[in-house]
Formats: sequence, C-alpha cells, structure tokens
Amino acid sequence: MRRVLLIAAMAATIVACNNAKRENIQPPRELEDITASVSVQRLWSRSVGDVGGKPGLAMSAAYADGRLYTANTDGRITTLDAASGSEIDQIDTEYPFSTTPAVGDGVIAIGTLDGKLIVLDLASGAERHAIQLSSEVIAAPAIAEGRVFARSSDGQISAYRLDDGVRVWVQENAVPPLSLRGNGALRYDRGYVITGLDDGRLIAFRADDGAPVWQQQVGLSEGRTDLERLADVDGDLAIADGYVYAV
Repeated sequence: MRRVLLIAAMAATIVACNNAKRENIQPPRELEDITASVSVQRLWSRSVGDVGGKPGLAMSAAYADGRLYTANTDGRITTLDAASGSEIDQIDTEYPFSTTPAVGDGVIAIGTLDGKLIVLDLASGAERHAIQLSSEVIAAPAIAEGRVFARSSDGQISAYRLDDGVRVWVQENAVPPLSLRGNGALRYDRGYVITGLDDGRLIAFRADDGAPVWQQQVGLSEGRTDLERLADVDGDLAIADGYVYAV
C-alpha cells in the first residue's frame, strides 16, 4: 500500500512540475513596426547564368574600375558596366567555374570544380595559366604583388607567380572530419593573406613567403559529436582601418 501511495505521490509531483513549466513560459514579444531609414531602389538586373546551383558555391561579381566581372558554372565570364548593367565583353570557356572572379594586375583569376586555377589576360581574354591544384576550388582567389593566391577545399593555401604560373609557397591546413562545404574568399591586405578555416580559426600569412603571422579562434569547436563541433569560418571577411571582421 505504501508503495502505491509513493508512486502516486511521485506522479502527482511530476504532473505539477510539468504544469508549472508550462505556466512559466514567457510569451514572445509582439513585433514592432520598423520604419525604414534608407530607401533602396533597383537600378538594373541581368542574368549571367548558373552561379550557385551546386551546394557550397557562393559566386558573385567582382568590381574593378567601374566594371563588374562575373563567371558561371558553364564556363562563361561576363563583363558588365556597373552603372548601367550593359554587357561589355563575354568570354566562353569549357571550364566549370566555381568561384567569384579575382581581378587585378591585368588578369582575371577563377577557380574550378575540377581543381584548377585559371588565369586569363584581362585585356584580351587569352588564357595565361591553367594551374592544377590538389582539390576543388570554391573560394575566390586573391591577386596582389604579382601573385595569385588560391585555396582548395582540402585546406591547401598556395601562391603562384602571375608571369609564369610557378608556385612560390604552399601551406597545409588540416580539415576536420566533418565540415560544411563552403570556403570564404581569400583576402589580401598590406602584405598579408587572410582567411577563415574549417576548424574555426582566422589566420594570416605573409604574402611573400607564406609564413603564418597570427591566428585567432573565431568559432569554438565544442560538443560530443562531429556535428556539434562544426565551427567553419566560411563567411567573407571584412577589412577596414586595420581591423578584420569575421563570423
């Protein structure tokens, strides 16, 4: 009899606790009206083909000297007037492009799904180099100091001379057992190449020799499972006034 009474008391306590939890739930705040402080007007739009139909791709346009440079997965590079959207030039190739173009030093550099770094002459569109990397390239390259810097999905970051395509340095970075399929663009600033990694680190290399200069942990890889420990820094970095902003 005592056992029955004890079980009944425990059940009543559990029900009471559940009811208390339900009663203590705070209702959500009502949404407030937002008055827009900036008026946005679309000036023009233009289709440039498939730029993100495959998971992990974040292809967009690169801006330089009043022009926008875009690439699509069908191998087409389109140059547009940034003010009007009118087409200035178009280059058709057989490469499965997979990154936003990088423009500078008289060239366009783009990565491909089959692991190539393609460098084209900006004026003529002629191919200068088709450099085979270790795996697919879905992070936008960077161009500076007469070099092009590339990152492949297996964690390699490397630098190549623009004049002859020779590799001058490479850095290996371990990729966690589980990570998101996405890589943030490489950024160059005042002699350094900066990028976020799949293990949550933000890291800077010297552009001339690839030596690591500093690193900071942005995403904390914590948890019991590989899924819980996801900490990729895949978003594009912002650099301003000597500061780097990462998410």
